[in-house]
Order: sequence, then structure tokens, then C-alpha cells
Amino acid sequence: MAFLIPLTIARIPEVQSLPTAMRARILSNAKAPGPIRLWFFNFVRGVLCTLVLTLLGHNLGLGSLAALSSVAFIIGVLLISMAIAHTWTITRIRGQIRFGIEEASRGSRTPICTSCGYDCSEINSDQCPECGVSRQIPDTSG
Repeated sequence: MAFLIPLTIARIPEVQSLPTAMRARILSNAKAPGPIRLWFFNFVRGVLCTLVLTLLGHNLGLGSLAALSSVAFIIGVLLISMAIAHTWTITRIRGQIRFGIEEASRGSRTPICTSCGYDCSEINSDQCPECGVSRQIPDTSG
């Protein structure tokens, strides 16, 4: 299976497999941003990181590059910074969503494997068929 980072929160496999009511509650608890806010903040993080790296690069001697090379360097750093910021944000929110799924499933089986993200909603087994992790979440509220 390929490692892909979804472009929006709604495209995270765990979110797509949840029932509508549970999805809304878990996304609200995870404070998941909408797509515009998600990309705006990732763009701002990318610009700030690019600014810092460009200033550091200038001080390390990259200021003597030709104009076209400098622009290509800045655009490359911006794209890489945005990709890293987006990956970090999606991974962080994905962890919060998996935690929310576990919390909502106390005393029963999770509809999605919280280890690998496999959709187990149609499976009656107590273990995930993809990775073998137990889907049974103990009820600790006692």
C-alpha cells in the first residue's frame, strides 16, 4: 500500500469510513480545519519557513546566486516547506481522529482499525484483517 497524504481532512480514510453523526462529532472534537483554512495555514507556515531559510541561505553565501537561480531556490523551498507543513498537520489531526474513534468505541469494537486505518465496519472479527491489531477497546469508565 502506498503512503499517501490526503489533500484535505475529509479525505482521510478513517473519516470517510465513519457514520455521519460520529464523523461530525470526532472532527469537531479534533478541531479539524476546513480545506481553505488548512491550506491557508500551511501556506503561511511555508512562507515563514521559506523566509527563515532564505535569510539563513543569504548569510551562508547563497546571496551571490543569479536572479533566476535565486527565484528557483525560493520557490523550491516554499513548495517543500508547504509539503512538510501539510504532512505534519494531516498526521497530527489523523492521530486526534484515531484517538476520538477509540474514545467513541469504548466497550466495543472500533469501526476502523486505529493502527492502520483499515475500514473494519463490515467485519465481525475482533482483529483487523490488515494488520492483526485488536479492534476491541476496553471500557475503562468503571
